[in-house]
Amino acid sequence: MERGKVGVAIGLAALLIIVLAAVPVAAISPPKNGEAENLERQETSNQGCSNLDVAFIVDQSWAMEAPGTQEATDPLKQRKFAVDAMIDLLTGLSLDQCPGTHHRITVVSYGSSVKTNLSLYDINPKTEEDANELRKEEGIKSRIKAENMGSGNNPEAAFNEVYRIWRTAPIIDDDDHVTKRVIVFLTNGISKKSPTDYALGTESVKQQVNALFPFDPVLLAREQCLNASRDEEGAVEENAAAQCMANHMPANEAEAYKNSVYIWTVFLKPPGYEKYGEAYQKIINHYDEMSKTHAGEAVELRANSRKDIPTTFRKILSYLAGVRPVLLNCGSFAMNPYLREARITVYKIDPEIKITLSYKDQDGVTHSITAGKPDSDSAFRVKNYYTFGANEAYFLSYPYAGIWELTADNCQGLDTYYEQVQVNTSQKLSLPDIIPQYEVEPFYDPEYPQYLTYEMHDRETGELILQANHPRFAVKTKADVLAPTGETREYALKWDANKKAFVASEPLWVAAAGVYNVHITGVSYAREDKPSPLNTVVPELVFDKLFTLFEVKTQFEVGKVVPFTIEIVQPTGKFKNVHRLSFDRYPPLLVAPMTVQVRLLDRDKNMLPKPEEYLKSTQGVFTAYLEGGEKTAQVVLQPDPQNPGYFTGIAENFDAVGAQTVRVEMNPDAMLKDRRPYNREVEVEFERVDDLFHTPPFWNFLAYAFAVYLVGAAIVFFAVRTNKVNGTLAFEDGSALIAEFNLYSGKNWRDIKNRELKNQSQLGLKWMRISNAPRGKSRPVEGEFGLSNSETSQPGIRVRGARSDGSKFDFELAPNLPTPYNESTITMTYQPVNK
Repeated sequence: MERGKVGVAIGLAALLIIVLAAVPVAAISPPKNGEAENLERQETSNQGCSNLDVAFIVDQSWAMEAPGTQEATDPLKQRKFAVDAMIDLLTGLSLDQCPGTHHRITVVSYGSSVKTNLSLYDINPKTEEDANELRKEEGIKSRIKAENMGSGNNPEAAFNEVYRIWRTAPIIDDDDHVTKRVIVFLTNGISKKSPTDYALGTESVKQQVNALFPFDPVLLAREQCLNASRDEEGAVEENAAAQCMANHMPANEAEAYKNSVYIWTVFLKPPGYEKYGEAYQKIINHYDEMSKTHAGEAVELRANSRKDIPTTFRKILSYLAGVRPVLLNCGSFAMNPYLREARITVYKIDPEIKITLSYKDQDGVTHSITAGKPDSDSAFRVKNYYTFGANEAYFLSYPYAGIWELTADNCQGLDTYYEQVQVNTSQKLSLPDIIPQYEVEPFYDPEYPQYLTYEMHDRETGELILQANHPRFAVKTKADVLAPTGETREYALKWDANKKAFVASEPLWVAAAGVYNVHITGVSYAREDKPSPLNTVVPELVFDKLFTLFEVKTQFEVGKVVPFTIEIVQPTGKFKNVHRLSFDRYPPLLVAPMTVQVRLLDRDKNMLPKPEEYLKSTQGVFTAYLEGGEKTAQVVLQPDPQNPGYFTGIAENFDAVGAQTVRVEMNPDAMLKDRRPYNREVEVEFERVDDLFHTPPFWNFLAYAFAVYLVGAAIVFFAVRTNKVNGTLAFEDGSALIAEFNLYSGKNWRDIKNRELKNQSQLGLKWMRISNAPRGKSRPVEGEFGLSNSETSQPGIRVRGARSDGSKFDFELAPNLPTPYNESTITMTYQPVNK
């Protein structure tokens, strides 16, 4: 930016004043004693900011565009675009950086005549929608035009018009903040009052301004004192600044500002200014004197300025409003975490210059945006992008925190300004209005514990803010909870990615009834210094200042309650039987109904005979859940009419055997505010068994055994009746028949027992069993008859038995062949029935 000697001094002074008056845009305060725990949040407010009544007096004479010549002072119409940019600046100040400030803007154009483009328009947005209305091109910006208002040059009439507008305007009544009235006078300096002396018209303007617009002398002395105390880099030592403020304190500061008008002259050096000779320098001197007597300066800019006009306007208004304009250099710059918005405004000497913003995410992927077009839709949230003249502006919502890059075709041909708006977080915690007291260990309801949970929402937009991805920006969160007993308990809160909230690591202790005070803070790291240039890209070194991201002070109430206990009366211990006998069926077993019963006890374990005094309702309050092995059952318990004070339910078909559990849950909707159980869920273990005759396996076995018996009996029945023994067995002594026995029994054997043999004592027998021998064969028998068995047409028999002397015998007899019975002459003959 080229400037004359006066312009250089004026521009530097403006920057120095800005540095002194500035407050950090992100409202980041360093920690006390280097400890995050001692951080105090700098509340977002307009503390240190000023309300501005700004009047732009814009030279619209023929020489500004000089159509058809090479002598145009502002051929690119930056005088219009610069004022448009200041509407955006004031809108952002009022909504975000200095919330609550109330600005007004007036735009008066002059040439051969005077024209009011805007007459004291309020810039005091309350919402984002209000701000968008102010910023849009078809809004109030459409009234501001760059035009040719003739070859005349009459700034006096323009100053008169501003005086008239202000004289009839209502005063902003604000006890907390002053309103500064400001005139920004844009001119090419040529006011031709006399054909021979161009400076004469300028002196006339100065005299008129001094007459119309006063400046409080004490306030002016303060401004001059501060300006004289600056070092080469523009800083004012703290003690020197305090001395200037103390030595030059108006009796009534609000009145002092009311009776003062700041005037800044932005002077565009016209092409061919040399032809004006000494008059040109006189013009500059007059305007510089006029500005300095009104606590401003004259800033000299070169002609055909493409970016200098909006840059200079921004510096002037930022200084007067009490904020610092931040200039970005090409290369790396720091994007702080937890921003609601970042605004990047680029004033360029050539609209063809392309700038690119980019960053590398946590995964190492680079994302970029050029001319408002991102390379990936999810990488940038572009709230607004627009161009004005050669310039462009980005409004980025919730930008990615970390190291960004600004690159351009020609970094020397642009001025880039950066504004950041820190999220103003919500002050609400997720807690019930009243938490029931829990006065015994663990001092919180283990079934329904209450955890301090903080969702970080943007207070203005309501948007849920997530913790930044980079570990450098992890939020250290803690809460101090002051109980009504005076005891303070600290809770650490951790980020829960699933719940998207900061959640305490342990439940709230609510041992005492009353009001609990909660103080919750979250701190992280950010950059307090300018975002660029950076001498390192190490996040821990770039983002090196702790700041308080959120601070919430709230209360919750713990209600006094009378506690009681739910006791399971049945089932408990070991009992039988799971099944009952019912002989009208087989197996004769039915599932025995199982009774579940509970009652309420007071804190001394005494039964409460009137549970309705402790419950909203007694119907369907308790539900029992039975579990045994893989079997489950659910039973709703109702008041027991036979046992007042008890709640009973019957599980009809629950046939689990062995170790089991019953869990009884209370419906929380039945709780009274001042009555509550220690536990709304109780559980006991018990055992159910069956004795032998009540077990299904026993009856299954019995049925199986009976079936086996029947099958066996059938087999035996048919087996013994196959190949039945028949005929007779004769005992003979010689030719005399001693005894004869009928062998037919209907079976394949015949038992001759003692009762039949007792009359045949000569045989000396105790018993005999006669059965069929293998068919067609008989054992060879040697006898005194010299007979032997051979193949016959009928099988013989087998005779076994015992003699009276205890000896046993076993014979196989062929049909009709006598066989010696013993050593005597007695023989046995099997005489079959002929078939």
